[in-house]
Amino acid sequence: MSAPRVLVVGAGSLGRVFGLRLLAAGADVRFLRRDGGRPLPDRISCEDRATGERLENRLLPVAPEGVPAGGFDAVLLAVRYENLPEALDFLAGLQNCPPLLSLTPLLFPSELGELSPKTRVSVCFPKVAALPPDPAGTVLYEISGAQELYPAAPGPAATSPWEELLRSAGFETRISATPLSELCAIYCFAIPLLLALELTGYDADTLAGRPSFIGEAWRAAC
Repeated sequence: MSAPRVLVVGAGSLGRVFGLRLLAAGADVRFLRRDGGRPLPDRISCEDRATGERLENRLLPVAPEGVPAGGFDAVLLAVRYENLPEALDFLAGLQNCPPLLSLTPLLFPSELGELSPKTRVSVCFPKVAALPPDPAGTVLYEISGAQELYPAAPGPAATSPWEELLRSAGFETRISATPLSELCAIYCFAIPLLLALELTGYDADTLAGRPSFIGEAWRAAC
């Protein structure tokens, strides 16, 4: 049986952690190299704060034009919220988009737009705390609980193959009985805080000193 081919969209801390763990489990993982985006590093590494386990590997990029012919089995979406529309538009433009797992929070399932009827979509609010890469490029992370998958559409097959992929990578994983639409109605109140943190460069001290960032984030989210 051939190794599953996974496309990771987003090479930030979460994208690296999930990508490296999938690589260690035997998956063939490629990272999307966006036109005009930041240069991707040649190698990436992460360290589990609880166990001390360190993973390191080459980062194998793929250009946008190489994705349709890549024969990918699954897509992992791990971009900043402000980049979510661009990423979804790119995936919706693929003739055959593989099953998608989004680690980027969604306000509402309707945000998926044209992508929703084209593929099976699951959303995970990851129970993984990951720091930005240190000067050596290593991401320090900690798993705080089971990864819960929320299908964007009803049906037991909606989360496949991501349930199996995450379990193979050592993540405790379960399918949620809560509809994504109901969950997003709760989580949407956290989105402005997430945007405010992005506006401050994830500097909590700056955010505490400038409450106006919260107001700006609310306007950005609406």
